[in-house]
Amino acid sequence: MKSSRVAAIGLATLVLGGAGTSKVTQLPPIAGDSGTIRIHLLGHAIGSERYVVRPDGNALALTDTFEFTDRGGRVQLASTFRYSSALEPIHLRSVGRTYRFVNVDADVVVDRGRATVRSLGDSTTLAVPKAFFSIAGYAPLRLQALLVRYWETHGRPKSIRIVAPIERRTSRYDVFGSAGS
Repeated sequence: MKSSRVAAIGLATLVLGGAGTSKVTQLPPIAGDSGTIRIHLLGHAIGSERYVVRPDGNALALTDTFEFTDRGGRVQLASTFRYSSALEPIHLRSVGRTYRFVNVDADVVVDRGRATVRSLGDSTTLAVPKAFFSIAGYAPLRLQALLVRYWETHGRPKSIRIVAPIERRTSRYDVFGSAGS
């Protein structure tokens, strides 16, 4: 276990526009939602993402397959995301690739204020803030939409803490996910 490399995963801040309030807007859960998102590059269809949201005990579960063809090679990512009706992360699991050279084997399990984060064999456990979201990269796209929904239902705060595996770039780890600045 190399927690020093994975500890950098920690908590990144996603910066968003909007007024920061603590009011939670109630929207109905989106169980039963399903669809296909077409993926395009330079105006050409190169793949798709298929997703289903279903009830899973007292939670909801997003099951997602993301795939496209890049220079004749197939890029695939399979993900599951279990979350509460308030969009609070419980378990994120993604396996596959998001690009020809980017392997993903990520797992984030949240339990009683702590998250166990595993990425490509490295792991660590850390305390999570009260308001946070788990996301591992730009894919799956439907999970990005749930992040926006989380932001909307939690009063459109100026930033959201992110608990996520970081993406390996060359031979070191970088924190994933500052946006908006």
